[in-house]
Amino acid sequence: MRLSKVNKLKSFSFLILITIVSLKKIVAQDADSAKGIKFIREDFRTAMTQAAEKNKLVFIDAYTTWCGPCKLMDKSVFTDEKVLAFMNENFVNLKLDMERGDGQIVAQRYKVSAFPSFLFVNSEGELVHKGIGYQDADKFLGLVSIALNANQGLLAWSKKFDNGERSPDFLKNYALQLADVQDAKRTAIAKLYLKTQLDWKNNNETLDFIFKFVESPDDTFFTLLSKNKPIFERRVSREAIELKRKNLVEEQLFDKKNLPTLARADSLLALVNDDKHKLDSTQRNYRMTYYRMKGDRNAYAQAAVNYFKKYDKNAGELAETANTFLEQIDDKTFLEKALKWAKRATRLEKISYHQFLVAELYNKLKDKSAALKAANIAIELGKKAGESTDEVSAFKTRLLKE
Repeated sequence: MRLSKVNKLKSFSFLILITIVSLKKIVAQDADSAKGIKFIREDFRTAMTQAAEKNKLVFIDAYTTWCGPCKLMDKSVFTDEKVLAFMNENFVNLKLDMERGDGQIVAQRYKVSAFPSFLFVNSEGELVHKGIGYQDADKFLGLVSIALNANQGLLAWSKKFDNGERSPDFLKNYALQLADVQDAKRTAIAKLYLKTQLDWKNNNETLDFIFKFVESPDDTFFTLLSKNKPIFERRVSREAIELKRKNLVEEQLFDKKNLPTLARADSLLALVNDDKHKLDSTQRNYRMTYYRMKGDRNAYAQAAVNYFKKYDKNAGELAETANTFLEQIDDKTFLEKALKWAKRATRLEKISYHQFLVAELYNKLKDKSAALKAANIAIELGKKAGESTDEVSAFKTRLLKE
């Protein structure tokens, strides 16, 4: 047989093999999809039409491509035999990417901000119920059962409220349900419940409820917690209370998209700093952070000068700020301040890093002789501490070559 014919036969056999492998993959994928929930993908209108025809609710898996818990739901929960059988039987199931197409419209309409979100919508487009975050199969089925119950779920509770239901138990449970899905109405309902609890200071369940709803430095619950810390310490440790208050304040202080004014920042810091000396220190220190976030280098530099006029006892703070000046500030007056702080840091903590910083600042200020002297000291300190001095030595070598 000629060699060319042999090669043709080999190529033909290889193509057949590839085709067989590809077919096996397709069959395997079909088998895998059959094991999961049958989703309509990225087509809200079709799902709503089918829901009306079948008199069913639409279940919307509101996901994003980058969401890890969303992928885990696909892999572990939506393939669970109990879950998929129940969902395929009782719902029209829709999977929507919240960042494109119909998903963007749905996200805005139903105020989806956490992923995954699970939306249960009737054929009229009303949100019947909602869940957020990863849930195992049993918990997910519990959520689904609430959505199917005409007397439960967010829509049912909302209608009861609109019809005048105001019993304490109702208000409490409604607020907690809204909190579970991060609904904006949760705080207003929680406040209504709290008004029914005249003896809340002696009721542990109500103390727990209040602590749960402390979500902002501006809300009633934050004020109650702050003014009654000894009472809440019966249920929560002092450390947990202070941590929650501090975290909520810092969320606003370091929100680059909605950076507070300095006056607002001062009032926020006053909420979590009772000691006047500490408050003054914290407010001065925050101004450095504030101007750094705004990208105003000169204002940042002046804020640092103002801070270290009174608070220059922390070697780490001094060195960190001096290093920032070294990297970002060119004004000679400010650099001389940074050199002073670096020297102060070396006196407080005699280590190679601080001394090397002195050397680099001298170099930026064009004092080569002083920079070399400081570098030699940094090398000696590094060797004494058993540290690598390669970086300082390289710096010294560059200076000697200039």
